Amino acid sequence: MNIPKETRRQSYEAIQQNAATRRRIILEILTERSGMTAREVAAELHRRGITPTMERNFAAPRLTELKDAGKIEVSGKKICDYTGRSVAVWTTRGPREAPQGLCGERTSDGVNELSGLPASEEYEVREDKKEVSII
Repeated sequence: MNIPKETRRQSYEAIQQNAATRRRIILEILTERSGMTAREVAAELHRRGITPTMERNFAAPRLTELKDAGKIEVSGKKICDYTGRSVAVWTTRGPREAPQGLCGERTSDGVNELSGLPASEEYEVREDKKEVSII
C-alpha cells in the first residue's frame, strides 16, 4: 500500500465532493436572487455558514465551473460595492429544475449532481495530475 497516494486520493475526493456541494448551493443562491457578483455570492455563502469568510475565491472557481457546464452565464457588469471596480454579474441560464440532494442522482440534463460531471460517461481519476478524465 502506498500511503501518500492513498491520502492524496482521499483529499482529492473530499475536495471534489465539497466543490460539488458548493456548486449546488451557488446555483440555489443564483436561482433565488439572480444578478450577483462573485463577491456577493461569496458573502452569501458566508452568511449561510457554508464558508469561514466571505473571500471571493470561495465562489469564483465554482462560478467558472457552472458557466462551463452551461448552468449560469455572465449577464452584464456593475461596479462592485466592495472594491469599487467593474465586475461580472452572474445569472442562471434559462429554465431550471430545482437542484436535487447530495445523493448523486442523474439530473434531467444528464449531469451527476454529486460530481457535476455527465452521468453517461465513465471516469478515471489520475493520481499524478489530480485530474478526472473521461474514459
